[in-house]
Amino acid sequence: MSDRQRYIRQRDISLNNQEEALWRLQKLTPIISVLDKPTEPFTQNKTSAVMYLLIGFIAGSIIAAFITCVIRHINYYNMTKRIY
Repeated sequence: MSDRQRYIRQRDISLNNQEEALWRLQKLTPIISVLDKPTEPFTQNKTSAVMYLLIGFIAGSIIAAFITCVIRHINYYNMTKRIY
């Protein structure tokens, strides 16, 4: 075997090994990978039920007071209208 043939044979073997190594690496590497894993704690900032209850109570009180004032005003207007 001449040096040239030996060189060509070693080159072919090296190329085959390189292709096989690349194929095995591609086979082991996942297609989709997680870039940034989430860190704990996984807390969510959301408004508590007590806050909604307080806001609802205050809004309901204001609406009830407004309706009461309107009804009293209408009754007062109707009473003064009957007298005169």
